[in-house]
Amino acid sequence: MRSIQLSRARLEALLAAVPGVKAAVIGDVCVDAYWMADMRLSQLSRETPHHNLPIVEEKYALGGAGNVMNNMRALGAAVTPVTALGVDFRGDIARRLMREAGLEMDCAPVFEGRVTPCYVKPYRMGYGGVRYEDPRIDFENREALSAAQEAEVCRLRDEKYHSWEWTWGTTPTFTYEKHGLFGGAPITVSYRARKGIVSDAQILSPILDASAAQALLNGARLDPDGFGAICRVLAPERPDELMDWLM
Repeated sequence: MRSIQLSRARLEALLAAVPGVKAAVIGDVCVDAYWMADMRLSQLSRETPHHNLPIVEEKYALGGAGNVMNNMRALGAAVTPVTALGVDFRGDIARRLMREAGLEMDCAPVFEGRVTPCYVKPYRMGYGGVRYEDPRIDFENREALSAAQEAEVCRLRDEKYHSWEWTWGTTPTFTYEKHGLFGGAPITVSYRARKGIVSDAQILSPILDASAAQALLNGARLDPDGFGAICRVLAPERPDELMDWLM
């Protein structure tokens, strides 16, 4: 297996770029539960020949795809889960944990009959400073999403990710500059974009109207369709070629 060596400088550069990342994570959001039973409080059950597990502490954390999203969010990325949750107490916990982690909920519908996956680890403690884990309690789906449920998840996903706000509206501030030849003549294209809005735009070329370019681009949305319309005005005979210079 080929190993990849990362220098400290390269790793720091990659981590520094994470806050500019926008990502969707598709998969089951699970809940990892930890139930602590203090056996010093245990009593013989009146209904069964067993001692009960007196739970004195509960801890919950996102697992599965939720763990991936939580880690990405902690590094500063903008993350949206694409998942499905159930109408159950585990779903309530999952939604609370997702909100607390700053995760968007646009693509996480709730369905009757759906099980929110949860893995409960019961621990016994209280005597001799010893703590040990009982068999895990699992809540899982035995069937896939129905066709209608899957269609709803896909609809929400497409509605979210096909919007200008998601694709361009949260784009980190950047400066764009490109030099070369357009239609056989020199061209320089430059602009600044912040949250998807263009400013300080210039197109310098002897065969293009620089004033018109400034007027059309400054304040425009960073958007292929909008840029395409601008290119058709500035260069009606070669709009696609000019588009290659703008984006």
